[in-house]
Amino acid sequence: VATEGDLTWAASQASPLRRIRVGGGLDLFEGFCLPDEEDGNATRCGAYYASGGFLADSVVEGTADFGSQQQYLSRNVDFRGGAKGGAWNLVFVGCGAPADRGPPDAPWPTRTVDDRPRVAVEKPYLAAENDVFSLVVPR
Repeated sequence: VATEGDLTWAASQASPLRRIRVGGGLDLFEGFCLPDEEDGNATRCGAYYASGGFLADSVVEGTADFGSQQQYLSRNVDFRGGAKGGAWNLVFVGCGAPADRGPPDAPWPTRTVDDRPRVAVEKPYLAAENDVFSLVVPR
């Protein structure tokens, strides 16, 4: 699956992304801005709830922003525009080192990087082309 521009995938553990090409940036959370309770003119911004996920065998042309993600596993992903954000426990296997190494004041490492991709046995998946669905069994 390919997208022309940016993609927001604000989801949690049960909704993995596989075999996708994002033509722009990838936001793995959804942001918000609210009026400040003390000063109606000021705004307070943050990230919506998104807690964990899986991204594999993909290309992201722009920046991947993990935002408020607490844990995320990325395997064999080409982060061409780099990766940033995330709270803690982000794992990158076969992706190269992310541009953002995590919060500098964290009391423990927040990123795990393994540049040596291992053999992965993929599960069968559904594919769609011209409104025709098929089952693909990777070899």
